[in-house]
Amino acid sequence: MKPTLGPRFILHILLSMGEFNTETDLILHRSLRESLRYAKLIGDSNEEEDLKMYSRQLLRRYIEEQMIYFPNSGRIIDQWIVTASDLWESVIIRDEIPITEMPPCHQTALNASKEEMVIEMWYKMKNNILDAALREIDEDKEVF
Repeated sequence: MKPTLGPRFILHILLSMGEFNTETDLILHRSLRESLRYAKLIGDSNEEEDLKMYSRQLLRRYIEEQMIYFPNSGRIIDQWIVTASDLWESVIIRDEIPITEMPPCHQTALNASKEEMVIEMWYKMKNNILDAALREIDEDKEVF
């Protein structure tokens, strides 16, 4: 489960790392912060410094217990750590529910627009390489 999935990732963490009697007990709280408290993933204090500490501790625990087993590149892992950190700050420190997923129709449109840009850039690079090669050939002809 990737941290980019927002609320689903938080539910995964509650289920996989939390302590609880039933799954229903996890979601019967008025906020995700309270659900994390119920699952004994964070402490009881609402002081900002304590909340920051809880966020860092949960991020560290996630890295040590789950992320180390992901077979991804370092760049992806780095992005997931930053994303998970931002997610925990939103939920634990600011008591917000983050929405990080893009609707599928927007994602498709974005992918299509970027695909056109990549193809155009590829053609430009190819033409630049061919032009440079042809200039070299012309310069070599003038020398002889």
